[in-house]
This record gives sequence, structure tokens and C-alpha cells, in this order.
Amino acid sequence: MDKARAKELINEFRAHGISHEHGNGLEHVLAFQDVIGRANLADLADFEAGLEHDDRRIWTWAILHTLDMDMAMNLIRDTTISRVARKQREADEKHHMERETALYMRERAFEDSKRAIWKRIRTERERADLAERRATVRQADKDYLAGELARLRVKCQELEEDARRFQAIKGLLT
Repeated sequence: MDKARAKELINEFRAHGISHEHGNGLEHVLAFQDVIGRANLADLADFEAGLEHDDRRIWTWAILHTLDMDMAMNLIRDTTISRVARKQREADEKHHMERETALYMRERAFEDSKRAIWKRIRTERERADLAERRATVRQADKDYLAGELARLRVKCQELEEDARRFQAIKGLLT
């Protein structure tokens, strides 16, 4: 696309307007149509996107007044409207990605918290089981020691009884 020529024609249209009269006005219209006809749609869209705001308005105005209405509407749709729609779509996608990332981060934090809570519950259960086993072992030790104490008391009584008999026999023998 001849961007310099298109810019020159936009400036000409800004300065003198668009005229379909024979002579200079019609030559500019035909030259503008020729520039647009020789360019592909991507070049036209890039050119339109690179224009300043006022130049973009004149570009749209010139397209509407120099081309067939169907052609002009298709060209405006494929350049201006698609650019704005693409910008909006990109902004929407960016916003969606940011929200999705934030949601993912919240889900990660939730999952990490959930894992930490379950780990704490498991740890507390293990502590309770250990304390219960220790209590059971202590009770078993108590029961064992109580049995041993009773056995030793019986043994002591037997030994005391034997000592009394020994003293009695010793007293008889002396």
C-alpha cells in the first residue's frame, strides 16, 4: 500500500473536501480508490490503526464518500470495527486471564490451607493415639506393679512366718 499517497490524499480531503466534479476533485477520488483497490485488507487495517484520531475520522469519512456504500461498510467493518473489537476482545481476555489467575491463586491457597488443616488433624489424632497408648502402657505397668507388690507382700508374709518358725525352733534348741 502506498501509505504516503494515502496520507497525502487524506490531507487533501481535509483541506478541500471531497468532490466528484471533473477535474482535481474527481482525480483525488479516483486516486484514493486506486490506493485502496491496490492494497490488501491487512495493509488497510494497519494503515488505519496507525492514523491519529482526526486522520482516522477523515479516513472513515473519505471511505464513505468515495466508495460504494456496501464496499465502504465492509471496509470500515474489516478495519475500524474489527480493530476496536480486537482491542476489546484482548482487554476482555486479559481481564479474564487476570481473574482466572486470581481464582487459581485463591484455589491454591484454599487447597494449601485444607492440606495444612488435614495435616494438623492427622497430627493431633496421632498425638491422641500416642497418649492413649502411653496411658494404656502406664495402666498395664500399674497393674503389673500392683500384682508384683501383692506377690511380694505374700512372699514377705511367708518369709516372716518362716522367720518366726525359725526363731521358735531356735528357741527350742537352745
